[in-house]
Amino acid sequence: MAILKDLLHRLDAVGASGFEGLLAAVLSRVAATPFRLSKPGSQRGHDGQPALDQGTILFEAKLYTGDVPTPALMSKLADLALYDRGGCDLWILGATS
Repeated sequence: MAILKDLLHRLDAVGASGFEGLLAAVLSRVAATPFRLSKPGSQRGHDGQPALDQGTILFEAKLYTGDVPTPALMSKLADLALYDRGGCDLWILGATS
């Protein structure tokens, strides 16, 4: 487990070749639907979503060496609550801690 965690921490946090992209690839495989990353900038509580089904499953990717800070998590949840128009059925937090 320590080896896997070390390898994950070597990834960039963002982008298609980083932890966000890895999580999108894993979710694409698990859910049998392609996931895409959100555009840079204000993402309103998520880093990605299915490419074909806009917003029913959203994910946030957090690459941390320690625990996910509660304020960071709460701000993502607040953004999601403010901007979701009722289409999100599942929000996934993928974190390395």
